[in-house]
Amino acid sequence: MQAICGDRPLIAALEFDNCIRGNLGSVLRGQRYFYRYVAKGAGKGTAIVELRHMPVIGWVVEEALGPDNDDLPAHHRMAIITLFKKAGIIAAPPLRSPDTGWFEII
Repeated sequence: MQAICGDRPLIAALEFDNCIRGNLGSVLRGQRYFYRYVAKGAGKGTAIVELRHMPVIGWVVEEALGPDNDDLPAHHRMAIITLFKKAGIIAAPPLRSPDTGWFEII
């Protein structure tokens, strides 16, 4: 897992073709952070993981998506959940909307 900071958010946004660049303001305000998840043998990266600071709860894994915002296989989702859980960060509960961007635990 690698933090995405400095000029890397723009590079990751282009590489993964996602919306990181639209969230840079919330990163600067300390409301969100992004990480690159690299599965063993995957090369550049498997997913971008978004952490969001939630009132009362603290930091949660909001979503984790692959290039082009593709869903991740279950084994990658579980690996990400496990890594962050060890650091005391939980996965956000899924919303009820089918088009939600929130991280689906199941």
